[in-house]
Amino acid sequence: MENRCNYCKSSSAALNGFRKTKNRGNIQRYRCMSCGKTFVENGGFRWKHHAKRTIIGSIHLHLIGSSLRDAAKFLSVSVDSVFRWFLEYGKMIIGYVKDMKPFRTERLHMDEMSVKTRGKSFYVWASICRESRFATAFLASDRTKKNARLLMKESPPAMNITTDGAFGYGSVIKDLKGLGYHHDHYHRCASFEDKKDNNLIERWNNSYRANTHELRGFKELYTGDLFVRLWTFYYDFIRPHSSLGRTPAEEAGLVRYHEGDDWFGRWERWVERASLSFYLAYISTVFSNSAQESAKSFLRGLRVSLFYYFSMFFHHYIALPLSRVYRHYPPCRLFRFSHVPFASESDDL
Repeated sequence: MENRCNYCKSSSAALNGFRKTKNRGNIQRYRCMSCGKTFVENGGFRWKHHAKRTIIGSIHLHLIGSSLRDAAKFLSVSVDSVFRWFLEYGKMIIGYVKDMKPFRTERLHMDEMSVKTRGKSFYVWASICRESRFATAFLASDRTKKNARLLMKESPPAMNITTDGAFGYGSVIKDLKGLGYHHDHYHRCASFEDKKDNNLIERWNNSYRANTHELRGFKELYTGDLFVRLWTFYYDFIRPHSSLGRTPAEEAGLVRYHEGDDWFGRWERWVERASLSFYLAYISTVFSNSAQESAKSFLRGLRVSLFYYFSMFFHHYIALPLSRVYRHYPPCRLFRFSHVPFASESDDL
């Protein structure tokens, strides 16, 4: 990763010793040749008290089947830290790769699988491409056309769609003709002999069950959906596929890894990119909010100033001249009105 200065963003930096930390070891320090300030590389782990291998390793262990408690015990950290890292970096990575998918696939296999969440049956909606084995999945609370339509929109566009015939995908395809789907592209495996045509997604379901068997379900729908999406990211971008010899993302042409990259190097690469994108979006949001607050305060001050100047203008140019006129010429004389008694002076009024 190119070492840029955190202050002036210059790429001309020289080594300047190490920063000693308790849990993260010695961190390389740099000195900027342009502004003269020292800095350390961020890499998505700024202000963390543990090494990045510990943080990435906890997420990796949780995704390959270890529970949060087992991962924390193995790495000698607290369970709350592992859960916090999983939520923080999981949201960053999913937000960064949510739009990364193959441009088009020849055949798409779709299926839904029941999982337990607090004793209730929730459903994992999943699809996989036949050529690249690129998968898309999320967790939902029911089996409705809305979730089937969402799965088709998040999946790569396909020339043909294959399902097991357990759900009315055909009626959903009729509603999605604008996305290029037609009813004659839909293959419904209704008979037992045709079930073998949908073995790809069934094999994906088995891989998911094998890695989540120790979890015994999810506590909430939000964390369950985050885990399903992050595990799908691990399946597509981190773990090499046994039949392809590389990851499905590499097969689809979405990413190219260096030769010899292990799982840690791949995780580190995606965490750095996702955290940088997240921080840039956060900074732009903060600046836009501060600009809005500045505009609101300016308009508020302008409104107060206008009210002040209008009141002064009314006092000097309208109220004072009228008071002088009324002092010498009361309204009854000025407009030749007769004296009108009050209600207490006349009983006829």
